[in-house]
Amino acid sequence: MLPYGGKWKQGRKIYAMEMLNARRVKSYAAIRVDAVRKVTAEIARKASAQTPVINLSEMAMSMINANVIRVAFGDKCKQQAEFLLLVKEAFSYMSSLAVSDMYPSLKFFDTLTGLKSKLEAVRGKLDKVFDEIIAQRQVALAAQPAEEDLIIDVLLKLKDESNQEFPITSNDVKAIITEIFLAGTETTSTVIEWAMSELIKNPKEMEKVQKEMREAMQGKTKLEESDIPKFSYLNLVIKETMRFHPPAPLLIPRVCRETCEVMGYRVPAGARVLINAFALGRDEQYWGSDAESFKPERFEGSSVDFKGFNYEFIPFGAGRRFCPGMTFGLTSAEVALAHLLFHFDWKLPQGMKIEDLDMMEISGLAAPRRSPLLALAKPIIPLSAE
Repeated sequence: MLPYGGKWKQGRKIYAMEMLNARRVKSYAAIRVDAVRKVTAEIARKASAQTPVINLSEMAMSMINANVIRVAFGDKCKQQAEFLLLVKEAFSYMSSLAVSDMYPSLKFFDTLTGLKSKLEAVRGKLDKVFDEIIAQRQVALAAQPAEEDLIIDVLLKLKDESNQEFPITSNDVKAIITEIFLAGTETTSTVIEWAMSELIKNPKEMEKVQKEMREAMQGKTKLEESDIPKFSYLNLVIKETMRFHPPAPLLIPRVCRETCEVMGYRVPAGARVLINAFALGRDEQYWGSDAESFKPERFEGSSVDFKGFNYEFIPFGAGRRFCPGMTFGLTSAEVALAHLLFHFDWKLPQGMKIEDLDMMEISGLAAPRRSPLLALAKPIIPLSAE
């Protein structure tokens, strides 16, 4: 979120080369699988209980939070719960209406509404929690080198090195980790809950993706991350979910660096620009007359991909500001969906029809479901005891 320049370039390089490169993301496989298996075990327990209705929205968020916080801080961080609550609070304020974003000269309105004081208060609380976490990690690392390359350890190591053009400060460490949580938790859980919503609403597609997975596993009951490339239709489901329900419908706000003209409109330097990925993904000009239908097959044999080269489909953005966490977020969503669909059959609670399923979004930086996704799970493939 830094303005474009030398420090932004350095930060981008740290994201791409140090924290979220393919090797590092792969090294977090055990953490991802552990978080998912804990949730699937809980679903299996609830499925056999007297009240078997599963809140999939809540489960998805819990799963992704557990994954990201372990990747960031490890599993011995005492402040996990407090930190997650503060990040959630900060996210709600950031996605609320700020008058100064639209009319900079009316900045005083944000003071009158209390938004500024709320943001400052949550910032102060986050600073205190961060200072405690950083102090604990520094003591732990001094006593014994870490076995895992946690994000906070990578950043603290870079902070102590003196070869950076722009020295990394404690505030930089806090900002980067907060940014990862803001960008990588609700967005990923939103993809999971919308994919499950659309599959429950479209039983033929649900049956197709589950049939492919269960046949590809050839009787194996323990799903590994290395199995996921076999599930080609699951990849199509995720693409179609991101087309239909992009996790960040307006992407991240851009600031115009130079006055320019776009499609006949003059955009002045300094203007804040929003890219409507939601509208692009539903435009009949690009997707045909069935653009408002959930149809994973539309991506079959298509070259359209997540990587920002097809401007009608940009769930991760494009260009210099392309999301550096794409591989991390996609892998987390794939692993979660693969386990949910492989081990269980899903249907709506008793007495609820498909047409009754609420498919409205909440507006904000992310666009989760307006109402939680409630469903019944029927265990099909037994969970491995390992």
